[in-house]
Amino acid sequence: MSFPLFLPSKGLDLDPKTRKDRTYKISKLLGCAVTTEKLESTWLLVLTEIRARIASGEIQGGTKLRASHLSESMGVSRTPLREALVQLEAEGLLVRERSGYRVRSFSIAEVYAAIEVRGAIEGLAVRLGVEQGVVSDDLDAMRDLLAALDIAVANTDIADYASLNSQFHEIQANLPRLSFVADEVSRSYRFPFASPSAFLSSEDVNTVGFANLQEAQTQHRAIFDAIANGQATRAEALVLEHARIAQTNIKQALNKMEGAQMPPQLSLVS
Repeated sequence: MSFPLFLPSKGLDLDPKTRKDRTYKISKLLGCAVTTEKLESTWLLVLTEIRARIASGEIQGGTKLRASHLSESMGVSRTPLREALVQLEAEGLLVRERSGYRVRSFSIAEVYAAIEVRGAIEGLAVRLGVEQGVVSDDLDAMRDLLAALDIAVANTDIADYASLNSQFHEIQANLPRLSFVADEVSRSYRFPFASPSAFLSSEDVNTVGFANLQEAQTQHRAIFDAIANGQATRAEALVLEHARIAQTNIKQALNKMEGAQMPPQLSLVS
């Protein structure tokens, strides 16, 4: 999975399909629905691009990154680039070295723990939202997304599924109407493979099995039913169980695939 820079300085004139695919890939790596308007500053664009290349496996674990090379290859000045690298170091994706940065490798235990943390924080957000009372607009939006997700599953439209899935999770995170809770949920998505749609591409689905998408959609409906019925504790438990599908996907990929067949994202896992 490789895609060029999404930078205004490149003068990109994207056709609708390319723009849709680009937005989908950025959305799944950030763990939320993203529009071009949200990507306003150069440093954020650079941050998004490098993070995407790392998470996709295009830049593999252990790779050394030098600001001079990145600045030239990406066509940006060093100031926004340095800001992006500092942020990626803070997120734990990069390790600072004397001559630049190195892309971290992650143990499978770290990946599983990150997914567990994400599920726990998402579950907390949902429970708080249900306890406080979910507004009808949120229920209507989730209901519409579930219908659209059904169509995406039926059509095996992975790009649509991933984008809709991210939107569904974004609504969950915002159910309590507490910005700091939503921020914590978003932060939990930044670890490799921890975001809700981090293992969704056509290649990934071939690896882990399309049945897992169907199972995930069944869980989406169970979560929605619990939320709509005011079952806060049940909704929280279902959200955590739902997050663990990502753990299952990675386990299946590691068990079934070897060498060149391995999805490139898994190059980060040691």
